[in-house]
Amino acid sequence: MQVATSRPPETIELDGAFNARIVAWYDDGHPRLIRSSALDHLTQNGIHELARLGVTTIIDLREPGEESPRQFPGIRTVSVPLYHLSEGAPKTGELASIYRFMLVQRGNELAEAVGTIADNTNGATLVHCSMGKDRTGLVVALALLCMGVPRNSVVDDYATTERSLSSSMRNDILMQIALDAPEEPLRSQTMSMRLTSPASMMSAICCGLESVGGASAYLCSHGLDDVKLGRLKNTARKMRRLSILHCSDIHAGAGEGVKPDVDGLEALDRVASYAHALDLRPDVLVCTGDLIHKDADLYPCVVEGLHGLAQSLDVPLAVVPGNHDDFDEARHLTNGALPSLPYRLRVAGYDFLMLDSSEGDVPESQLVWLRRQLRNPDAQPAVLVLHHSPVPSIMPSLAKVALHNGDKLGEAMDSGVVRLVLAGHYHHAMCGVFRGVPVCVAPSLAYEQEMSVGPEWVSCVPGASFFVEELYEDGELRTTMVPMPPQEPVLFTVRAGSSTHRERRVESK
Repeated sequence: MQVATSRPPETIELDGAFNARIVAWYDDGHPRLIRSSALDHLTQNGIHELARLGVTTIIDLREPGEESPRQFPGIRTVSVPLYHLSEGAPKTGELASIYRFMLVQRGNELAEAVGTIADNTNGATLVHCSMGKDRTGLVVALALLCMGVPRNSVVDDYATTERSLSSSMRNDILMQIALDAPEEPLRSQTMSMRLTSPASMMSAICCGLESVGGASAYLCSHGLDDVKLGRLKNTARKMRRLSILHCSDIHAGAGEGVKPDVDGLEALDRVASYAHALDLRPDVLVCTGDLIHKDADLYPCVVEGLHGLAQSLDVPLAVVPGNHDDFDEARHLTNGALPSLPYRLRVAGYDFLMLDSSEGDVPESQLVWLRRQLRNPDAQPAVLVLHHSPVPSIMPSLAKVALHNGDKLGEAMDSGVVRLVLAGHYHHAMCGVFRGVPVCVAPSLAYEQEMSVGPEWVSCVPGASFFVEELYEDGELRTTMVPMPPQEPVLFTVRAGSSTHRERRVESK
């Protein structure tokens, strides 16, 4: 078990909040604990910064009547009010009495807040109250002391808050104090309470905690258990959620022989706008083959589009060929912009293993390579990427176009390391399970299967969609199909959370 090392707090910019800084890190350098003021007015840039920092849990220490809570995509918000006073958060009084009240009367709540920090071991936890000063300062100090951060570093972080208040923020607080405490001595006491975070105050708190055995003993006496205490002391970061943007079957140039308005390249260009509108934060972009329909001269355009999409998402790109592709020619025409197969790409603690099934099966040489990769001592949980699915389609007309040697692929997978298989080829969305491993077959960016034509026919209609797969450490998988319909008139647009039904009107009698 590793003990937290002393590292100075790192001030960060959260657009729409203030007094924000990273105060603890995992041993891999990722943020573990962040403190700030309230996030009610966070801008879109501020929200993006939360995602960039890897925030997965927010602890809001404010009272119910004090807050205007917000929910952020992919982040769990936990409310732990500390005061529980009928009149809400104190507006006047002495600073020392505020801390004395919390430590003596609200030990259980403090233990709950610190325990919530301990429970989040796969991302950063952000703690805030209103200004990010007293309630946040005490919870963060207790957590840091339990992590093994030296006392002087804890005191220094606490004292930083006073220096973080801007002149405009100070003026706003002074105006409010003039209303809440117009006369002395209450005015001076309140100014100290609202504007200062003296090092002497946190030093006194640390001394008081040491008199009862330290922060750990204090919190354990109020309900923090040994398991959570151990998590606080361990700086290793668990594997977080893996997010994949998965597209397939672009079939560039298909419109020339199929239908003029079929344009997989145009659909590829639209993926970025959908990803940004959904505020997706994928770890990797995967394309499972059939980059072109017939015209090899289009490979440079497709590869440029894929690399452009990956660059706009700021993620690595993983590509495999389909039955319409010649990857040797593709690599030649793109000056080696595509890697030779098979190959491994490490992303977010996973091994993405790319295989060539363009002839309908995985060659024996690649199965040997796959076995070696999966049994390597440094092997990480794996995601297999290929064009042909080992799970057959529900359509009778596609029954014979699944992976021909799926049984041999299954034998190669028996190490238990594989967590997910990604494929394409069917031109319809499908999810299944193969040898106990989830299989996600992405729809096409060019055209879709017409599912009602019967067993003798294969018929396709215009349509473009992609998948977003989110794989969690416990094996839970969420797969979302994102359709990109043609630019038809919008049927309706309503505010999120509202209903398309007509409002019921209740008239008073």
